[in-house]
Amino acid sequence: MNQPSRLKNRPTGIVIIAVLWTLGSMYNIYVSLSTIIIDLSALPYLSDPYVDRWLRFGVPAEMMIGFFILAFGFLTLVVVYGLLTARAWSYDSALALPIFIIVLNSASMLLYLSAPSELGLSEAGITAAGAIFGNIIILVLIWVYLTRPYVKQYLNKIPTPTPMPVPVPPAQSILPVPPPPMPVATSEEKKFCRYCGAENKTDAVFCEKCGKNIG
Repeated sequence: MNQPSRLKNRPTGIVIIAVLWTLGSMYNIYVSLSTIIIDLSALPYLSDPYVDRWLRFGVPAEMMIGFFILAFGFLTLVVVYGLLTARAWSYDSALALPIFIIVLNSASMLLYLSAPSELGLSEAGITAAGAIFGNIIILVLIWVYLTRPYVKQYLNKIPTPTPMPVPVPPAQSILPVPPPPMPVATSEEKKFCRYCGAENKTDAVFCEKCGKNIG
């Protein structure tokens, strides 16, 4: 079983991606909401026969793309949460997010470039084309970084190697070691009376048998 994600060291690159994607998602949410509000306010006027035919298609199409970009912004925040908490599902989502935004930018570019020149939307199409180029570079960088082994280990896409246990040398003996034998008094340590030959304590001054001084 893999080590719990919360105990792993979070790579610095993951933190950088999370910060940049959070800022980008907030920007996308703001822009998409602004676009949706403007397009909603323009819908009642599209029935006017004097309105350009492209607008009758372009405004609803732009609004639909805006809804997709809005969903993309919130989805990015969810993926950022998964990256910071090392959720395995966030790995595949992080690989797919750059593709999703490239598709949305391509749809915006084609929509704006198809507009008549008098509407002045060609600049918006060029901006969308520049965004596609930038997102392709981001896609390559993200994919290269996320495929590194230590990043995949952090996101639980490959198992974390388990450290090998250090072998413990076997004990020399499981039997209890007997205490050292008590010293036995030798004959040199005994004290004998030189008068009667009786054995006395080594610190005796007078013989315990005859009473003479043996000290």
